[in-house]
Formats: sequence, structure tokens, C-alpha cells
Amino acid sequence: MKLTRLEQYRRAHGLSQAALAERLGHGFTASAISLMEGQRLKPSLRQQERLREVFGDQAEAILMPVDPAQVAAPTEDRS
Repeated sequence: MKLTRLEQYRRAHGLSQAALAERLGHGFTASAISLMEGQRLKPSLRQQERLREVFGDQAEAILMPVDPAQVAAPTEDRS
């Protein structure tokens, strides 16, 4: 199974789903992150706004699957 950019970002930064949910703040839980990573939950408008704040312009693509061998891991911490 391919990773989503969200899962790739989380793993590259050594974050658990719970730690990423805490970093993203209100409206995010570890279980919500899990569902988003599995593409079983679309973020609400408020969550999409927060994802854009944290991940920038790539927020729309953050839930898309990627081949981890073809995409470089993020190196900048945007918290």
C-alpha cells in the first residue's frame, strides 16, 4: 500500500499519529489522522484550513497516495 503525503510527513518527522494530531491542534485526533492517512476520512473545512497552515500550498495533495521511493522526505519543520 502506498503512503499518503500526510503519513510520509509524519513518519519523516518521527511523529506518532497522536503527536501529529496534537501539533495540528483542535479538530484532530490520532484516530482521525489514521483515517485520513488511509483515505477513509476527508478533513472538514476547518481541518483543511489547519492543514494548509501547517503544510502550505501542498495541503490539497497531502492526502493523495505517493510512492515513497519517488518522493523526497520533507526536511523543513513548518510548525
